[in-house]
Amino acid sequence: MTDRLDVLREIAVGFDTHDLDRIMRHFTDDAVFEGPRGVATCGSRFVGIEAIRDVSEWTLRGTTVDAQRLEVRGCDLWTFDGDRVVKKDSFWKIRTG
Repeated sequence: MTDRLDVLREIAVGFDTHDLDRIMRHFTDDAVFEGPRGVATCGSRFVGIEAIRDVSEWTLRGTTVDAQRLEVRGCDLWTFDGDRVVKKDSFWKIRTG
């Protein structure tokens, strides 16, 4: 378990420093990323390290199109094979009002 926590910490540092290579070295070649939005019930699905690499950098702003403040809280569910990530599944909760 400690190894996997270390991997998640390393990935978090990669996100914090915008270091895509630091993030992606922890994914398997056939990993899956399921984003929180999309037409399918799983959201948008990206399969394979190159597809994930293309969508790994994103920004969520705090204002809607009608100038309403948006507050988003989310979590990622990580699936491992040993100490490598095979799936990252993102979920959001959006507070309204």
